[in-house]
Amino acid sequence: MNIGIISNCSMSGPGYMCLDLVKILSQSCRVYVLAKNKQGDNVEFETNVQNYPGDEIPINMAKFWLEQNNIETCIFIEHDSNEEIEFVKNLKVKKISIPLHVETYRNIPIHDYSSFDKIICPTKYTFNLFSTYKQSVYTPWGFDPDVFKSDTGIQIGNSQVEIAGQEKEKSNVIKFFCPVNDNKTKKLILDSYLSERRINTTENGDLKPESVLYIHSLQKEGERSINQQLNNIIIGKQRLSRKEIVKMYQTADVVVLPSSTSVGLHCLEAIGCGLPFIGLGEPPFNEYVSNESGRDNGLLIDDYLSLSYCFRNSHSFNNEIRTFDILKKRALEVRNKWSWDNNKKGLIEAILEKD
Repeated sequence: MNIGIISNCSMSGPGYMCLDLVKILSQSCRVYVLAKNKQGDNVEFETNVQNYPGDEIPINMAKFWLEQNNIETCIFIEHDSNEEIEFVKNLKVKKISIPLHVETYRNIPIHDYSSFDKIICPTKYTFNLFSTYKQSVYTPWGFDPDVFKSDTGIQIGNSQVEIAGQEKEKSNVIKFFCPVNDNKTKKLILDSYLSERRINTTENGDLKPESVLYIHSLQKEGERSINQQLNNIIIGKQRLSRKEIVKMYQTADVVVLPSSTSVGLHCLEAIGCGLPFIGLGEPPFNEYVSNESGRDNGLLIDDYLSLSYCFRNSHSFNNEIRTFDILKKRALEVRNKWSWDNNKKGLIEAILEKD
């Protein structure tokens, strides 16, 4: 079978999901990608990809691409224009939608999705929003176990991704990693951390932070003073490759991301690396993280004030009831549940089954 995927590959979320689909489906099908906005820095396909520099692919170009590659099933990862919706209506091939930006779906007219033969919902929350469509199915997403692995004690030599020069196995400093690029989330994280950070002094008078915060985001001009004044906040100076991001996960103690995201890929990536996760107790985070005693593999917080509390009391978690080591152990215990090794069968069946 020839399968086509149309996705905005300049963005890490849709781009990474497209990479996963290509890897999974290529085992039994020929897969072709039509990439909006070209491929991003960290999204590279080995073969069968055609790039378009803009947000909206011309209809004639899309039709030619479908015919040229004899596409039998076309998967749209987040369609976002009325013109594209009209294009879907007239397609004679099997049409599948994978919706991502769930926070906007309440305002989308029902006819926008009625033309799809199937709607694959990667989270339960998405499925609930689309439950009125009989063609919608819940197929849990996953992480690539070949990419996201637990590797405790790893040392990163590249100063660009090194956390305060600390080797993980030799440091008592709690290392927080925020794997996000948007400015709104970065500001929330910085405000919470700056207001509640605790820095002790060593016997020699040197500053000794109780925790370190690394934010995977491009540093702005006004933020340089933060790095100069404090040695326990690091904001990226350049965009990291996917391999470097994985190393950041592997070096961290806990991943923190207060704002909700469409599928929660960062949460899945953290689980893949055996890390506990701190996030708001709302979808999709509450589908991956449990606060239940004895099963907790992270911390679900009520609001952003609770995030400040987590930073302020980072070492108070290290008691007999809840330590980061215990949380990491439980994160590893749920790892297999969210691996593609476990979830890809359901995804393949949902895409390939005949209606």
